[in-house]
Amino acid sequence: MRSFCEANDIREFSELFNYAAENEPSWFEALSLNSAMVMNMYLKSRRHKAESTAKR
Repeated sequence: MRSFCEANDIREFSELFNYAAENEPSWFEALSLNSAMVMNMYLKSRRHKAESTAKR
């Protein structure tokens, strides 16, 4: 999931969650059961990094 987010510039949990629901059943299950918090924190970090880089 992390590599997918990097490769596709995913920064919002909803984008990942929707993609997983439609294309990756095992990801969707993981996000629904126990991986949502970690992936959400990772995506927030990507978003904040992009915002701070854009301000420079």
